[in-house]
Amino acid sequence: MARVKCCGCNGTGNNNGMPGNNGYKHTACNGKGKVDVPEPPEKCVRCNGTGWANASPGNGYPCDSCGGTGWYMG
Repeated sequence: MARVKCCGCNGTGNNNGMPGNNGYKHTACNGKGKVDVPEPPEKCVRCNGTGWANASPGNGYPCDSCGGTGWYMG
């Protein structure tokens, strides 16, 4: 496993991508800003590595393929 920056929160650990949720813990990385992914790390093809279903952080829902991390989870 490789430890990489969570793309859904841009490594901040907070849920600043969702309107009205500033300061809340990002659920995909549990507020840590990093996630463990299979090696070699590969960006999620469904959300293009953004972690968001509509590829626009803050204007949609977490990608259901990667769980909001932006990475292929195996």
